[in-house]
Amino acid sequence: MTSNKKLSAIKLFTPILIVGLGLFFCFYKLGDYSLHRWDEQTNKSVVEQINNSGNLLELKTENGYFFEKPPLWYILTAVTVKVIGTSNFSLRFISALSGFLLVIGLSLFMLKEYSLKSAILTSLTFFSTVQLFFFSPGRFFSTHTFHSADLDSLQIMLIVFSLIGYSYYLKGSKKMGLVASFLTGLAVLTKGPLGFTPLLLLFIFLLYKKKLSKYKTSLLEFFAITIIVIAPWYIFMTYKFGGSFIYEHFGYQIIDRILTPLEGHGASIWHYLYMLCTGKLAPSIILILPLLYTQVKRFKKLDFLTWTSLVFVVGYFALISVMQTKLAWYLLPLYPFIAILIGEWGSGLKLQISNYKQNKLETVAVVTTLLPLVVYTAINIYGLLVG
Repeated sequence: MTSNKKLSAIKLFTPILIVGLGLFFCFYKLGDYSLHRWDEQTNKSVVEQINNSGNLLELKTENGYFFEKPPLWYILTAVTVKVIGTSNFSLRFISALSGFLLVIGLSLFMLKEYSLKSAILTSLTFFSTVQLFFFSPGRFFSTHTFHSADLDSLQIMLIVFSLIGYSYYLKGSKKMGLVASFLTGLAVLTKGPLGFTPLLLLFIFLLYKKKLSKYKTSLLEFFAITIIVIAPWYIFMTYKFGGSFIYEHFGYQIIDRILTPLEGHGASIWHYLYMLCTGKLAPSIILILPLLYTQVKRFKKLDFLTWTSLVFVVGYFALISVMQTKLAWYLLPLYPFIAILIGEWGSGLKLQISNYKQNKLETVAVVTTLLPLVVYTAINIYGLLVG
C-alpha cells in the first residue's frame, strides 16, 4: 500500500473510530446508576411536572414553582421521556446526546479546518477527561457529567457550536453568523447568562483586532436575534411572577453564588487550580503548560476560534476562582476549549525526533501532552467497562 493510500485509509478510519468511542463514552451504561442528589432528582421532578401538567413554560417540582433555570433542557427531556418512557436512561439522554454531538462535532470540525492530528488530539482530550464521564472522581464532589441528568452538556455544546458558527461568519458566511446567534439564544435558555459567551467573545475579538466599526451592524443584528430567542420566556416569567422570579433566577442563582459560599460550597481562590493539578479530574494542567506557553507566544497570530478559546480559558477560570461558591462542575465548560487549544497546536506539529535538540520545547510539549491523553483515555475505557 502506498503512503497516499495509507493516509487516505487513516483519514477514513479515524472519524469512524472517534464516533465509535464517542458512542461508548457517552452512552455505555447510561441508565445503570441511580439518580444523584440533589440536582438529578430535582430535574426529574421538574420533567415529571411538565409531562403531568402539559405546561412547558412554568417549571415546577412537587414542592412548588422552580425558578432556578430556564426551560430548554427540561422541555427536551420531557419530550424524550414522553416518547420512550421514564427511566434513568431517558432522563440522561439529552445530556449524553449533547456530549456526544459536542465531541464528534468539534473533532470533525478540527479534521476539516485544521488536520487529522488536530481531530485526534481534540477527541483524546475529551476521552481522557475523567470528570466528563465519572461521578465524583478523586473524591471531589462532582455529580454533573455527560452521563448525568443535568443541563451543563447541552449548554456547553450550544456555546461551542455558536463559536464555530461565528468563525465561519468571519470567513464570509453571514448565514452562519445568524445561525450562531440563534444557538447563542438557545444556550441562554438552557442554563442562563453563560450562554452569552460566544457573542461576548466575538465582540472582544473584534475589539482587539480593531474591527468593531466594520462589523458593528452585524453585531447588532446578532445581538437582536439572541434577544428575540430568549426574550419571550423571560418577559412571560417576569410579568407573571415578578420579583420572586427575578430574585431566584438572577439573585440567588448568580449574584449570591458570586458573593457568598452557598450551601457550604466555599473554598480558597486556589481550589480549582489545585483540583486541575492533581490529575484526578483530567491529565494534570501542569502537563500542558509547555503547550499553553507556545499558544500564548503566538497570541496575536491565533485564528478566531483558538484566540477566543485561550481568552475563555483564562477569563472563565479567573471568574470561577474568585467566585465564593465553589462547585467542581463549574470546571466543565473549560474542557472543550482546552481541547481546541490542544487540537490547533497539533495541526502545526511537524516534530522530527532526530532534530529534537532544535525543537526542545515542542518535544517536551509532545511528551507531556500526548502520552497522558492516551494513558488516561485507556484508563477511562477500562473504568467504564468495569464500573
